[in-house]
Amino acid sequence: MTSNVGIVVNSNRTAETKAAYLLRGQNLWKKAANELGSSVIELKPKDFISWLEDLLPTLKPASRRQYLAASREWLSYIQISGIVYSGTIGDLDEAIMHCLTIKSVDYTSVLKTKSKRGNTSSNKAKRITSVELRKLAKNEHGYNGKWRLPAMIWLAANIIVGLRPIEWRTAKLVTIDNKLNLEVTNAKNTNGRSHGKLRHLDLSDLSKSDLDLIKGQLQAVCYYVESYANWEAYYGGVRRAIRHLTRANLPKGSKYPSLYSSRHQFAANAKAAGLQKVDIGALMGHATDETATMHYGKKKHGSGSFAIKASQHEIARVRVKSEKQCSHTVRAGV
Repeated sequence: MTSNVGIVVNSNRTAETKAAYLLRGQNLWKKAANELGSSVIELKPKDFISWLEDLLPTLKPASRRQYLAASREWLSYIQISGIVYSGTIGDLDEAIMHCLTIKSVDYTSVLKTKSKRGNTSSNKAKRITSVELRKLAKNEHGYNGKWRLPAMIWLAANIIVGLRPIEWRTAKLVTIDNKLNLEVTNAKNTNGRSHGKLRHLDLSDLSKSDLDLIKGQLQAVCYYVESYANWEAYYGGVRRAIRHLTRANLPKGSKYPSLYSSRHQFAANAKAAGLQKVDIGALMGHATDETATMHYGKKKHGSGSFAIKASQHEIARVRVKSEKQCSHTVRAGV
């Protein structure tokens, strides 16, 4: 058995085990890039390690051991294969050394005292209510970091349009048939998980206040998007600010809203407004009509008005899996 990335390392393992670890490590790298608002090329080794250390306490012991082994295998592979990444050779060497010093057992006490077992997604809120948003905006407990206001603008704006974090980097306003649209480059298009390169969100029915929020977010992005370093500081600052804001102003609990919760809330609002699956898929940049149904916010958590409309030709590009399954069932005589 061979890996889809080629070379494998660590001769103490069987070829099959090494290939499995290498593939998992590669997927972890991709997941880290996605959650950190980066690309797989722009992701820095030190940021991957930081992301990994945040992830480990949420995993069961066996999973922690596998994730560490896979990460070490992948970082070593990057070192010897010449894969393009952001940062210097020294950055990669330091990340590898740091990863080698991390032991799975180190996280046992943290797991038992501070967190519950389960995967990362199970510990993240898949919604952010209007009540929570108002509490964060009011900020009664006074978190006053530099990124508080940009974080609130991003959260509020993204509940309206539901972009992935990285998609804000290239989003822009365009006019189509005399209607204002937000043009978005679909982040998952390169691996076939989107309906096309671009999607267009019709903003013509938005209220002035909602439209001002979108424009305010785009202005903030324009200020920080000049270089990857600026974007990294902006995105990282916003994520940290949301973490501080939620823990300072919301009731103590196991699940707090994150930046991605705003995308979940967008999906929940669309479902509550009665949009069809294909419409939601087009608006969210999905390849099929079932992705939002299976993995995003629930209809019962939706609230408020929903004024965003999808492009008809983009709706037509969303694959309808539910109908295929239904027709298959009928033919099978079930």
